[in-house]
Amino acid sequence: MAEQDHNIRLIVGLGNPGAEYQETRHNIGFLVADALIKRLLGDVVLKSKYNGKYVDKNMFGRKIFFLKPQTYMNLSGGSIAGICRAEKLLPEEILVIHDDMDLQLGDIKLKIGGGSAGHNGIESIIASLESNKFIRLKVGIGRKQDVLMSDYVLSKFTEEEHIILKNSVALSIDAVKLTIARGISVAMNAFNAKKIVNKTRSQKVEKV
Repeated sequence: MAEQDHNIRLIVGLGNPGAEYQETRHNIGFLVADALIKRLLGDVVLKSKYNGKYVDKNMFGRKIFFLKPQTYMNLSGGSIAGICRAEKLLPEEILVIHDDMDLQLGDIKLKIGGGSAGHNGIESIIASLESNKFIRLKVGIGRKQDVLMSDYVLSKFTEEEHIILKNSVALSIDAVKLTIARGISVAMNAFNAKKIVNKTRSQKVEKV
């Protein structure tokens, strides 16, 4: 299947369930998914099924599913495989939104295929689907050299970071919408070179 033929039918936001994980860096996939659902569908109640929370809507000429797995991150693939079996979805029809430490906060990147790069959620999805052909929207969270990776990804964003986080979420939503509407090639060309400029010194802090 060529890049331009990817027809997105399932959008997945990755994160960990539970109040203690809300607004942590590892949950930026949930954050983007929640904002995307609200933007496209309004205030809807997600249904519980497939070991996750999901909603579906006929739009862009097809039924599109939005899923937030409610397993922990390293078991995300089971939830996704479940909805794929039930709804006859192909890996090429999936877009997964997840955090990425190799990108700075404010940077996003669309990608097709590839390995997990050590991300437990992506590793679980590849194993469960027996395929890596899904699209990923990597949302940057950066890293700190003097902090353990496991501690850093489960830490919360600072007050200053919430400004750039808000803009990053908005940029991610636009990238997903363009991918659905016009295809991955168009979206990659439009968004993979974009960066959010941190203007924390001149903007008022506003949480997402």
